[in-house]
Amino acid sequence: MSVWPEKLAVLLDAGVPAALVTVAAVKGSAPREAGAAMIVTERDLFGTVGGGRLEYRAARLARAMLRAGAPAQRREFPLGPELGQCCGGHVALHFRPVSERDRAWLEPLRAWIAAGRAAALVFAADGAGCLAVSGDDVAGDLGPRTAAAVRAARKVLAGAAAADDAWHVVRVIPPDCVVYLFGAGHVGRALASILGQLPCRAVWIDERKDAFPPAVPANVAVVRTPDPVAEAKRAAKGAYVLVMTHSHARDQQIVEAVLRRGDFAYLGLIGSATKRARFAARLRASGIGEAALARLVCPIGAEGIPGKEPGVIALAAAAEIMRRHRAVPASLARSA
Repeated sequence: MSVWPEKLAVLLDAGVPAALVTVAAVKGSAPREAGAAMIVTERDLFGTVGGGRLEYRAARLARAMLRAGAPAQRREFPLGPELGQCCGGHVALHFRPVSERDRAWLEPLRAWIAAGRAAALVFAADGAGCLAVSGDDVAGDLGPRTAAAVRAARKVLAGAAAADDAWHVVRVIPPDCVVYLFGAGHVGRALASILGQLPCRAVWIDERKDAFPPAVPANVAVVRTPDPVAEAKRAAKGAYVLVMTHSHARDQQIVEAVLRRGDFAYLGLIGSATKRARFAARLRASGIGEAALARLVCPIGAEGIPGKEPGVIALAAAAEIMRRHRAVPASLARSA
């Protein structure tokens, strides 16, 4: 599940030099799978190719390439003999400094991922270029080698292993965990920050003009609207919904809209057991049945993480969503 294209676009827009480092191949035991991605800038890392000495070496090499204006390249790393990592496998990493010309594949790739479409990014092993493929759509150009690159991408998208050494193919899978977060108060802000670290796509909704911070994670879309209930009614099927607005009346309206739809994976309402009981009584009076009410989670948060601090509540809520999501196949959640 990938959210790195959004972060890469943010860096390009800001004019920040960056390199994309991807796991090209793995033999034996390794900390990350083929296709894992990390973005490296002079000061920061986004994502991971496995941590430890491997990641330290990769970041140092990527930064040296950025300073030197070096072309794309592939490097091999024996984890045991060269890096002293206990997993002992062998990892090949592909390094690509990113520039404005990469928008030719990056912008279509972002659109495909936002639409829930799987895609493949194809790098020429000799560093000559790359393109993106999703279904019948192709973005980018490798000249006379384009057709061969597209064939390699479609094989990988169909589930085959990448067997052609001329290409490094990375599957880019849209996050199948979609979170709708209603409310940008203290807990909402803390939760949005945590969601930015997770393999999910989040929609953050509030009606107040100045509710949101000036910067949000790349995988979090901000929606300022005078009618958050309308957003609840058109939320994606199979979504995880968290309700924590500044108004209990608004909370109830959103919860009722989601319960009437019924096609959600999770509905959590911030508050106490007393708040849940009061909401349940009002919702029954509005015609919501017991089976629907049983799906309303309140209080929210994974068990065993006590505390009322905003960060603690946010951590517990995020943990509960990830636990539920990883325990239930996405196809089942979406058909619920």
